[in-house]
Amino acid sequence: MKFLLFIIVQVFPLMVILYFAVRFKKPTENAGWIVEVDSECKCWTSQNFEHRSFRWTGECVSGFAHGAGELTVIQNGFDYAFFSGSLVNGKAEGAGQILWLDGDRFEGHFRKGSPEGFGRMYNDDGDYYEGTFKNGQRWGMGTYWYEPGNRLLKYVGSWEAGLKHGAGTLFFRDGTQISRSYESGKLISTRE
Repeated sequence: MKFLLFIIVQVFPLMVILYFAVRFKKPTENAGWIVEVDSECKCWTSQNFEHRSFRWTGECVSGFAHGAGELTVIQNGFDYAFFSGSLVNGKAEGAGQILWLDGDRFEGHFRKGSPEGFGRMYNDDGDYYEGTFKNGQRWGMGTYWYEPGNRLLKYVGSWEAGLKHGAGTLFFRDGTQISRSYESGKLISTRE
């Protein structure tokens, strides 16, 4: 009886996780148009279009999801991400938010389907970035807040193509501050 209980409590959940992990295809960087379930309505995705579809609560105009609504991205048969906001010709435009299955979340502005302008990107481990985005990446001035428990509190500075680039300051939880300069994410100088 103890062995059967062990199998049910310990082994079965692990087998379920492994089953879904094997079924889930790895995301690719392939951007493209995806098609709504049971419809010919299209929507833009920035990656993994080969394995995605969607459901949309808004209108479909000239074959593209359009206007205000809520969108659920489906990847390999499972709900993967949830978007609320406006689409223009199948691409996110204006204020909106997206929540991914892993717990990451973006709130801010979109342009042609990507985060653009001011926004906040929250990671599932508790850290987040608030600042400007360009083409879906951190770009311009912004603050990266480190997860609770990290000895770093935040980094305030300049970003380019998602990497620290230019001048910035690291703030530690003990009150220490260090000014640094970066080039494409690589530290090039430090000043205390």
